[in-house]
Amino acid sequence: MRVSIKPQLCVWLVGALAVALLGVWAWYETVDTTPGNHSPNAVPVQGADLTVAASPYLNVRPEVRYVGSETCARCHAEQAGTYHDHPMGRSVASAADAPATERLDPAAGNPFNADGHHYSVERRDGRMFHREVRVDDQGRALWTVEEEIAWVVGAGDHGRSYLINRDGSLFQSPIGWYPQQQIWALSPGYETVNEHFNRPIQSECLFCHSTFADHVSGTIGRYREPIFRERAIGCERCHGPGELHVARHEGERSEVRGQRSEVSSSDFRSEISNSKSQIRNPQSAIRNPPVPQPIDPTIVNPRHLSPKLREAV
Repeated sequence: MRVSIKPQLCVWLVGALAVALLGVWAWYETVDTTPGNHSPNAVPVQGADLTVAASPYLNVRPEVRYVGSETCARCHAEQAGTYHDHPMGRSVASAADAPATERLDPAAGNPFNADGHHYSVERRDGRMFHREVRVDDQGRALWTVEEEIAWVVGAGDHGRSYLINRDGSLFQSPIGWYPQQQIWALSPGYETVNEHFNRPIQSECLFCHSTFADHVSGTIGRYREPIFRERAIGCERCHGPGELHVARHEGERSEVRGQRSEVSSSDFRSEISNSKSQIRNPQSAIRNPPVPQPIDPTIVNPRHLSPKLREAV
């Protein structure tokens, strides 16, 4: 069936559509769409040019060097010992060294079926292997891929992901461990897009879950050895580089005495950021601080955020 429309009707429809679009635009211009500004506790940001130069901290400058958590522990032994027992202090481990908190029995979903594949986990001689088998409609194996796990990400309290190392290139296993449910299942996101053993681990992932992963510029998921110089979320990931702080307390740099050379955990404002990335990534917020004023006694405590930001964490 062929449908024809009169020219006069076309002109009327186009005009009506134009008026409607103009009305929507005018309404949108009157609405405050800035994230996080609708909480009664939200702190307004004064000025848009909040750069490194505007920060009260000297160590946010890019030329300041990292010193490593072992250096921090020389003076802060008690804090270092306590932090080591925290999940953030056990965020990354080699597969050989990671505590074997996972169950491997059938009741824990080993093996399990998903997305037309058969998945299983096995330990052999102190090494961990993940296996993926493609099956047909009759359950017959079409092909099998087995990978040795090099790294375990996650202390095991909330979840664990598993990384494969192929000559310095890191990839995520499609198999993940969910300790709260005590079950193996597809890694997050794989239920939508199954990349098998070929999901590259980008530097942004390791920035949050580890410290000092030396990414090869211009590549996706390739790193220089040793890939993890600190197998945890180290002190300087949240507090910033420690070079000036160490120099100040060892008396090597008189010009930094009396000045703020490190970021204290008591310096974080409850409304530290309007973006998810800065909530999950305190150091990125420090290097370009939204409000450079020390207020909040914790490091990005979601309980102190506005309801809108709390939902985003």
